Amino acid sequence: CQYLPKALRLPPDFRRASLMALRFSSGMAGGEASDMYLTASARAAWHGLGARLALYFLWCNRPHSAGELRLVSPDPETPPAADFNLLGDARDVARLAAGTRLLMRLIVSPALNPSPGDLFPAGFSPRIKRLSRVSRWNGWRTETLGRMLDLSGPLRRMALGLFMSGGALEGLTDDRALDAFIHQNVFGVWHASGTCRLGDPADPEAVVDPDGRVIGSDNLWVADASVMPRLPTANTNIPTIMIAEKISDAMAQAI
Repeated sequence: CQYLPKALRLPPDFRRASLMALRFSSGMAGGEASDMYLTASARAAWHGLGARLALYFLWCNRPHSAGELRLVSPDPETPPAADFNLLGDARDVARLAAGTRLLMRLIVSPALNPSPGDLFPAGFSPRIKRLSRVSRWNGWRTETLGRMLDLSGPLRRMALGLFMSGGALEGLTDDRALDAFIHQNVFGVWHASGTCRLGDPADPEAVVDPDGRVIGSDNLWVADASVMPRLPTANTNIPTIMIAEKISDAMAQAI
């Protein structure tokens, strides 16, 4: 995150906050073209504190780590157990570390950020989640904290300290500290896919056939991101629409 002086803040009625993104290739063994993504948002949240903070967000477009979804009960009302296993493959940790170092080289510069102390590592901690809930109480609290940020010196440092994760930004130049920061703060970005992967009916790991029909079942199809055999190197919205269109067309023709 970064504290924004008044001249760099978005007007309250400016709806879109993410105005810049960088898609790049890690160049690491096992990586692919465009396997990394970085965005910059000029507003971190809906409230008075978020209006004063910029947010930099980095992720792996195509992780090597694979999660697991398990049925825990024959009762359909019982939710399955999901394990995202986000850093189960060391290559993902290495790519996130390299991406974080790239981000620090880009944003810590005299031209862009003359005050490196206003940049700090942060995570989506339980404290941040509680403050993110929309309520009058949170609105008042975050505006008070935001005004503390506008003050120079110890009060700003104290307010920033409530949200810093992993110490000061400079501390992440150490490999061990950066590795710990990544493990403590990694989380998924809402594009979970592949729990009903599409494939040849003879493939023991396939759940649905190329038409989206659940293998071994009658009159049951799946037509969403769960049928992807692997993640795309992009957001899943458009690919999911295409999948649904193709499978629904095949169903309509079979009727």
